[in-house]
Amino acid sequence: MMRGLWYYRDDYAKALELAKGMGTNTIIVKAAYHPDYPACVMPPRYIEGTNQRVKAAHDAGLLFCAEAYIVPKWAAMGGQLLKQAMGDGADSVMLNAEVEWENVNGEPPNDFLYGLGNAPLHLCSDIRGGRLAATYHQVLWPQIASVHPMVYHHAFRPGNPFGALQLAFDDTLGNPNLAKMPKSVPIYPVVQGYDGCDYQETLGAVILAHLYGCPGSSVYVSHDLNKRAELGVRDGWKIVEQLSSSLPASMRAAGGAAYTLAKCAGEDITAVINKLGIFLT
Repeated sequence: MMRGLWYYRDDYAKALELAKGMGTNTIIVKAAYHPDYPACVMPPRYIEGTNQRVKAAHDAGLLFCAEAYIVPKWAAMGGQLLKQAMGDGADSVMLNAEVEWENVNGEPPNDFLYGLGNAPLHLCSDIRGGRLAATYHQVLWPQIASVHPMVYHHAFRPGNPFGALQLAFDDTLGNPNLAKMPKSVPIYPVVQGYDGCDYQETLGAVILAHLYGCPGSSVYVSHDLNKRAELGVRDGWKIVEQLSSSLPASMRAAGGAAYTLAKCAGEDITAVINKLGIFLT
């Protein structure tokens, strides 16, 4: 099960300690950045010392995924910088492709892939609504090893304090366009830990990712996790690990199909999960 923690600023050594304490097995670390973000008129720069960060993560027993927020104008350079991170020992790379990519033609995503070359590529993006039909998704999807959709219930569903979490998952993993994508890839939701999230929220998000059939999840972001949010993620991963190890294979498979069944039946996923007996051992 993938258990990821995102890092991009503050004390890296403390972030590694946090990751280990939470039960993380993968740390997702920014390896390149636009120095004038959010304008991003200036080209991205490689972060010096990435090789040392990779070594420190490996010494801590963690996989290292090199991440970069890149805009289409600098797609080829972004690919090259993530390729450099692979040369520095990263286990994989993550393109963080957000709103700037949603209306581009096929040139930027192809430029990115050309710059990257042959590397294990993961994609973090917003997949709500019709975004999966965007050209960049169609071009990148056949080349990715996994997709990490943002599921930020506070940010995406303001004003829904009681239903925001479920609605955020409905918006992302409930997107019917997922079935139309060029290939099936593992889905690892990136859940919100910033903005003062509490224990129940992060715990619920990690467990919901499991109930929707995802083989793992990650939390954004290390420096902005309060203690309660941190413990919610940690305990959520523990619960999911116990559920996964204690269930027969047939029940695990049923859990993965539960959301599809819920959509077809027009029911809430929790009702279908209960009917399937997913929590029974």
